[in-house]
Amino acid sequence: MVNLLQKFAHSSALNHRLNKARFGVLLAFIIGFQFNSDAQFNVIQGTHNIPITQLNMTRNGTVVVQNSGNLSTIATTDAIILDSIIINDGGTSVTLDEFISGGAYIANNNFSSSVTGVGVYNQGTEVLASNQTAWETEMEGVANDANLLHYLFYDGSTNVPSGADFDVRWARGLTNDEYIVVSERDGNTYFTITPLGPDGNVISGARSLRFGFQTGTTSSNGNNRYDWNFRYSSQGRSGTQPQYMSVVDVSLFNTSQPIYGLRIDNNGDADVKFYGMSPDSTNDNPINPKVPGIIGNIFNDADGLTDNTVDGTPIQVASSTNLYASLLNSSGSVISTEAVNASGEYAFLNIESGSYSVVLHTTSAGSSTAALPSNWVNTGENDGLGAGSDGTINGIFTGIAVTDSVESNINFGIEQLPQSVDKFFFLTTSPILNDVRDLTAANQMGPLSGSDAEDGTLGSGDDFVVKDTLGLKGNILFYDADNDGVYDSGEELLIGDTVNNYDPNKLSIVFTGEGTVDFKFRYAWIDAARMVDPTPATFTSTWTTPVPVELVSFRVIGYGNDAKLNWVTASEINNERFDVYRSLDNGNTFNKLGSVEGNGTTSEVQDYTFIDYGIASALMTKACYKLKQIDYDGNYEWSDVTCLSTVRSNEVLV
Repeated sequence: MVNLLQKFAHSSALNHRLNKARFGVLLAFIIGFQFNSDAQFNVIQGTHNIPITQLNMTRNGTVVVQNSGNLSTIATTDAIILDSIIINDGGTSVTLDEFISGGAYIANNNFSSSVTGVGVYNQGTEVLASNQTAWETEMEGVANDANLLHYLFYDGSTNVPSGADFDVRWARGLTNDEYIVVSERDGNTYFTITPLGPDGNVISGARSLRFGFQTGTTSSNGNNRYDWNFRYSSQGRSGTQPQYMSVVDVSLFNTSQPIYGLRIDNNGDADVKFYGMSPDSTNDNPINPKVPGIIGNIFNDADGLTDNTVDGTPIQVASSTNLYASLLNSSGSVISTEAVNASGEYAFLNIESGSYSVVLHTTSAGSSTAALPSNWVNTGENDGLGAGSDGTINGIFTGIAVTDSVESNINFGIEQLPQSVDKFFFLTTSPILNDVRDLTAANQMGPLSGSDAEDGTLGSGDDFVVKDTLGLKGNILFYDADNDGVYDSGEELLIGDTVNNYDPNKLSIVFTGEGTVDFKFRYAWIDAARMVDPTPATFTSTWTTPVPVELVSFRVIGYGNDAKLNWVTASEINNERFDVYRSLDNGNTFNKLGSVEGNGTTSEVQDYTFIDYGIASALMTKACYKLKQIDYDGNYEWSDVTCLSTVRSNEVLV
């Protein structure tokens, strides 16, 4: 009977089916199909094998080291875990301790329910091939653990197919610098394996290797068909016959292509197991597209979905924090978690068919909740490298249907948020009422500034949003779109307004806040991915002498379909109210709209607002407004007339 060893990523503990290939062990057991004798290559001991010099195993937690190849037999129902094999490859001692990573998958199972005498043996339990579903599940277990006594057996079998018995597909391909390890019970019969390509078909021109058919020379096996026995046998099943093992180079298949699996022909009724092994990690070996799985990439996507594409620079670590992907089943439970590798990739290989979700986060133990390090955000998810996204930016991709092949390029985009810088300036020359100054160094102030990890320094030419204007205290912040140095209707910046392609020479202030000695506003940069700094910066400017109390400001601003009237008083005496009047005939006739209660007598600055709702529907040419300030004794005064010709939008376009 035979045990073949394939190269899998070694792990300290065995995993269930999902990471069945934690060890990456792939077992295949063989039945008969016909090969062209010209393509069949007999592996002869002493000629084609690579000599074993040491076996390292674990039994019930105890390390077992074997230094010779023909020891007395020990029958057991314990698992015998293969840890490593040391070989003498052309005079060089090589330790094979990495199993092919990703696991294995059983395909093209030609056994029917009438097959007898074929099954899987594992620690005293047999599962027969006549129970197809259970056998395939158990066979995949054989192919994905390092237990040397978990193998396929043929025992007086009948109704075996005349062609290939089944295929074993590895989640990752084997290359010519790796090794095949096989073992067979009692080392006295034969089987044939044929290499498969990435399409699941036989590789054209490659050899089929037949083990145990032709005798050779070896001091460790009286049958001279295999190399070492590892002394342990299956108690209750041919307990006097240990497993015999041989190692060959993958290059013996005589193809330059990676080997993605094996087609099994067990016409010698061998009891077998086999692995792919390597002295190095196989985590970067090519992924087999014909094994069910999900793979994808994490990108540092500087421009987000502005180009409707999830792309960018592959990323493994965000702000010194490793990224992880968790696989969730249809019930939302985490069934596997993988670290994102140095190429920004993650892979869930050899999984059951079904519907899955993938979640991006920073927890090595796994999580069903998306999470990123501080100041990082998701920018989008997409199935594929082309245009498009899943429609919800949240670090989760749902509804991934897996059948019998790899679902590739389930991709995620992330990026860092921009940073806005606080600004503070002192004006040695105090402003006067209605003074207009640009926020530049020439006026003892300076431009807005910030930074972004992907976009670099932020300033002129970039975009920002006004987050708070309560600190203006009656002064007017505006963006001088026509750069004429004059505050025009529609140029005022309010909360939520965005300035695109910022020009520092156009951001200005009108000092209309009578009695004020400072103003403040808050702003936040918008980066290339259209992400906004969540921690806005504050721009502050102070001076010594209060803005003189000489005039009352009165302004009208179009806002959506409405007109917003705002006026400021520096002081009041016996002020009962303000009546608001409007003219729609170019100031010839005014009609009263309403009143706003005054503040009696006060020496403090007062700010008043009145909204003329729905004026946009009535506005043919322009609307003009004036105020009638009325004292408690009935005296009154009229303000100047202020007119509005258009109703503004909520964004300053440049």
